[in-house]
This record gives sequence, structure tokens and C-alpha cells, in this order.
Amino acid sequence: MLSVSGVSINLGARSLLSNVSFVVNRGACVAVIGRNGSGKSTLMRAISGEIRPDEGSISLAHGTRVGYLPQQIHASPDAAVGGTVRAGRPDLYESWKSLQAAAQLLSSAPTDTSDVYETALARYESQGGYETEVEIEQAMRSVDLPFSFLDTPFAQLSGGMQTRVGIASMLFSNADLLLMDEPTNHLDLESLEWLEGFLRGFAGGVLLITHDRMLLNRSVDDLVYLDDATQKSITHRGTYDSFEERLKSERRNQLSEYRDQQAEIRKVEADIRRTKQQAQRTESATSNDYIRGRAKKVARKAKSREKSLERYVTSDERVDRPGSHWELKIDFPEVARGGNKVAQLEDVTFGYGSTEMFGDLNTEITFGERIVILGPNGIGKTTLLKLLVGEVTPIAGTITTGAGVIPGYLRQDVLEIEPKMTPVGLIRQASGYSDAEARTYLHYFLFEGDAALTPVSLMSFGERKRLDLATMIVRGVNLLLLDEPMNHMDIEAREKIELALDRFPGTIVAVTHDREFARRFGTRFWVLQSDREKVRLESIVDPEAVRHLAETPGQ
Repeated sequence: MLSVSGVSINLGARSLLSNVSFVVNRGACVAVIGRNGSGKSTLMRAISGEIRPDEGSISLAHGTRVGYLPQQIHASPDAAVGGTVRAGRPDLYESWKSLQAAAQLLSSAPTDTSDVYETALARYESQGGYETEVEIEQAMRSVDLPFSFLDTPFAQLSGGMQTRVGIASMLFSNADLLLMDEPTNHLDLESLEWLEGFLRGFAGGVLLITHDRMLLNRSVDDLVYLDDATQKSITHRGTYDSFEERLKSERRNQLSEYRDQQAEIRKVEADIRRTKQQAQRTESATSNDYIRGRAKKVARKAKSREKSLERYVTSDERVDRPGSHWELKIDFPEVARGGNKVAQLEDVTFGYGSTEMFGDLNTEITFGERIVILGPNGIGKTTLLKLLVGEVTPIAGTITTGAGVIPGYLRQDVLEIEPKMTPVGLIRQASGYSDAEARTYLHYFLFEGDAALTPVSLMSFGERKRLDLATMIVRGVNLLLLDEPMNHMDIEAREKIELALDRFPGTIVAVTHDREFARRFGTRFWVLQSDREKVRLESIVDPEAVRHLAETPGQ
């Protein structure tokens, strides 16, 4: 359906993508992965036709219809779900809007505007008109949305529902190749599970960008990895886990070859040095012209070997040293141990105004626990964190904090960091570390080289979240309250921050929709569920007992 061949894209003088090639066949789901900034969204825009590559070709099979779901669905503030779905067929959508406007005019001035209405109606019907309402209903049913949602304001929907509407719009456009840029952003667990099933059942082709490791393991056939170091692509048939093992194996082999090569280079260099020194000593120790001539000939051969070695070292035959693989050897600052009981919730009830959200919550947090809060969007996960940190207070019941507890709260989307500060400056200010100590510490949070000296104002949101987390920990907090800590991070960053948090010596309570992080990290789960008009909390210890965290679909 789609063939990408030798595509290169430049940003000014900088090469972003170089010689990227892959195919998407009918019935296949292909994921583009790589670090943030590696060019994933740029490649998707090129495939959708928004921009043109500098080199290479992007070709579609004859008759292929493409639907594109960007990270942000652009809809007018007053747009309804129906209008957003209909926008999948722009010409028909414009006719439909003209008909709606003509109908309003007709209702206010029946005599003067009847011709306008008849013209608009004729145009709409000539394009399929009311017959397409059945197709809209089918598209809505395909994404598990009721037809009654058509008049619902799009802006009122959750992020997961908005994504479903965007997919419905693509289906209504009769697209058989779907391009989806991070469709998992802001999806709750139920929506993620729905998306997995949709991808597995879609008969056309899918090319998507995602950082969701569980989805990559469950629903994707092929991976296209964009390597930001080489700007090239690596294609892989299989799951993300198998790809990760492949990369590790290739790094090990490359490192072994590199070491063998370096040993051989050192051996040749030593031989050349010995030969040159011996020739020089021989020439200096005799006045015999024949022997001196032979010594000079040996020296010239050594010089020729030296030049050959120089050419080899700079040639394509040379094996490069593998890129520095981030190893975690964290020595976090000591935290105050405090008591074993970090917090106790007793009969906690909370609500906004006359609306009661939580009712009779009873649970506790003990030192060193890793608690993951799960539940659908809008059920109150963030509010529960705010209750724990004291930003809001319950209308009934009590929350008791243990002695010596020092909380740190990482918000989901609101970060207050001085824009002119650098990571090194912030860590030194918070800890009293030297420059070298601050750089070493920041390495654990993926700030290496020039990144440690980059002003906050020039950072991505994901980088700011990592910096905010690093600053909290170095200040000595012993209770971390994290609201979607993995949002805006690529897979490699997620895995490394996951390791860093695992080494944190205190207690962690986290809200997340990253199922792989939840499954690996959580020692206990607070599952929020609606019970009639209130939200109840169920505490679960076994991650396999949480349906959405099962390792394979259908468990």
C-alpha cells in the first residue's frame, strides 16, 4: 500500500532523516519508533503530503485512500462530533455546512431563501447526501461511539474519545491506509485496550507513532526505528521486546568487533614503531652505504604501512565504537527514613460544590511502597494526589501524614521552573553540589553533555519533567507523588526513568496510563471505580489481577 524509498529530509543545514526505507502492506500495522527529535512526526507529515522530502520517494498503491490523525485534532471550538466526523470528506462536509446554513435562513425567511435552500440541497444530494448518514453511523459504531454522540460538542470529550472521533472521521473518508501520530496520548486504560483491538482488526494498513510498549508488543507487525545518531532507519519484524533484544545483541557484537579491531590497530602501530626505530638505529650505527640503503628502504615500507593504516582508520571498513549505552549506577542522596506509616486515609469523602466525588476511602501508604493509581479519565486520580499532598482537603474523614514525611508533587502539565536556569544551575542551587557532582547526578536523568547547560526555555516538555523530578529528589523528598510521569517521553527515556525511580530510596505514588511501567513498577495498585454516584478505591497487590495490565490480550 505504501512504499517509502531512500527518503532524506533536512532541517536547514542539518540532516534529520537519511535514506529511510520501508513498506506498509495491506493488513499490516507498522510502528515508527525512536527518540524524541529523531524525525518521526516529520516523516509522518511527509507521508501525508504536508511536506516534501529532500531526496527519495513516497509512493502509494493505485487507489489507496489515506487518512491522517495528527497528535492534535484541529476542530473549531464550537464543532460537534458529527461535523468532525463529516470533515473526513471535505467536499461533502462543505455542502453539508452550506445546507445547514440555508436551512437556518429558510426557517427565518421562508419566501426569500427557498431558492438558496433548494440549490444547497441539490448539491448535497448529488454528492451522496443523506445516504452517507448510514456510513457515518457505521464509522461511529466501528470506534464504539453511539450515533447519539453526533450533536455532542467535540471539545467536551475526553482525549480518548476525541481520538476515537478522529479515527471515525478517517473511516468515514473511506481511508484504507491510516497514518496515526501518537494516538495513545492521554488515553485511559480502557481506551488503550480498545485501540489495540481496533488495530488488530483493521483490514487496511496502519502506520503509527507510539511510545506505548505494551501496544507495540500486542498489536504491531513491524517496527521502523529512526536512529537519531545516524539519521537512518532500522526495520524489524516482530515485537518491541524482540527488537530491544536484537539491539542489545548487535551492540554486544559491535563492541566485540570494535575491541578486536582496536587490538589489531595497536598491534600494527607497535610493529610500525619498532620497524621505524630499528631502521633508524641501523642507519645511524653504520657508514656502509648498502646497509644504510636497506635501512632507508625498510623505513619507507614502515611509512607506507603507516599511511595504509591511517586510510583504514578513516574508511567505511572501520568498526565504530557503539554509542555510549546509558548504565544506571545511581547513588541518590539519602532521604529521611521517618516512620513506617507514610499516610493514612480514614473515611475520606471529597467533592466539588454539591457534587460528591469520593466516598469513604480507607487505605494507607507504608514506607518504600510503589503505589500505582489506575482508573478511567475523569474519575479523580489527580484529585487523589492533591488530597495526599494537601492542595485540597476532604469534606469528611481524615488524611494523616506520618512523622518526617517530605512530599514532592510532579504535576501532569504545569511545571514552574525558572526559564533562564540550566539543569546544572538548578541542581547546584537545590543541593550544594559542585559542577562535576551536578553533571554526574543529571546523567541519571538523561542530561548529558551540552544538555546539562541548556536553558529551561529551550527544553521540550518531557525534558522539563525530567528536570523537575531530578530537582525534587536531590532536595531530599521521601514521598514522590507523580502525575503521569511518562507523558511526553520516548521509550528509551521511559525505561531509564523507570530504572531511576526504582532506585529511589523513598516512597512513590504514581498516576499513569503507561501499562508497561505500571506492570513492572507497581507493588500495589489503587484502582478507582465508579459505584453508583461515588468513586470507590480497591487496593490490589498482584499486577496480574489488574485486567488492563495482563501481559497478553484477552487475559
